[in-house]
Amino acid sequence: MWAGRQHWGILLTLAFACGALPGCSGGAGNSADAGPDASTTITIIRSINAVTLTEGDLGQRVSFHIDGPLSAPLLVSLALREPELGRVEPPELTFQPSNATTPQTVLVTAAHDDDGQNSVTRLLATAPGARGAEVDLYIADNDDQQVFLSPTSLTITEGQSATASMGLSLRPRGDLGITLTPNLPDKLSLTPATHIFTDTNFRTLVPITIQALDDPDTRDDVVDIAVVVSALGNAVTTQRVTILDDDRPSP
Repeated sequence: MWAGRQHWGILLTLAFACGALPGCSGGAGNSADAGPDASTTITIIRSINAVTLTEGDLGQRVSFHIDGPLSAPLLVSLALREPELGRVEPPELTFQPSNATTPQTVLVTAAHDDDGQNSVTRLLATAPGARGAEVDLYIADNDDQQVFLSPTSLTITEGQSATASMGLSLRPRGDLGITLTPNLPDKLSLTPATHIFTDTNFRTLVPITIQALDDPDTRDDVVDIAVVVSALGNAVTTQRVTILDDDRPSP
């Protein structure tokens, strides 16, 4: 009887251990039917972590490849996080099982915009079932903000007025205050003498009325109008106004 109980104990031990043995079927934890890629993570690998671009330049090239075995073609989509900041060509890459580790290259370029600000975005590489990759893009703006008066010079007769236009070349980063200051304030007046440009009105030209003031002398005058930007505190451009005196000496 003792020997029989020992025999059944050995059989029970083997039955519970069967699930862990190679070739055993029907036991707990069996993975004999799993494919070779089931436990493998497919990762998109980038060639560089970050790229610096300049608006309107020829762009920079970035390469990607796949780390991990492929059992079928893998379509990788590429896009900028903020699409309006640039473009990537081609926007898709296809990796075959035979060339998964061979780098493929895309061209990333930065678009022109209407502001004078540098920008930061990311190039995103994604594919179904794969761990994606991201490349930081630092975009340098190649535009300088300019305040302009048109025309750049005027000739006005004393006591009369003329109209000039003032505008900005780019969208401002925030409210931008402008002050017009003549170097001879007793010779002419400006209306308005101050203006605030915003990111919504910067495209609208501002009419400036320039009034030549009467004076008691008989000389012509030349007045320079300084355009002072509040954010800079100095003149960024000037307009020259020649005032023709309307008084003539008695013969």
